[in-house]
Amino acid sequence: MLSAKENITDNASGILIEGVLESMAEYYSAELSQKVKRGIALTASKCKFFGGFIHYGYKVDEEKRFIIDEGTAPPFKHPPQCRFQF
Repeated sequence: MLSAKENITDNASGILIEGVLESMAEYYSAELSQKVKRGIALTASKCKFFGGFIHYGYKVDEEKRFIIDEGTAPPFKHPPQCRFQF
């Protein structure tokens, strides 16, 4: 891996430095992934919107909480009854 900002030599110390830089980048990526997943789980546990698509029948208020959208929600207020008899 080469970078325009890094002057890594082709000798033994350059190989070591390159390995350390690659390891640091991989560690940073894995740590960031953990933090993002933890943040999403915490936000979801509070039933708050964390970005993306808002499902039909809902909207988001100023405090990022889900609320029912009265304009599109009526089909979901009374779901159809199951017609199968078991």
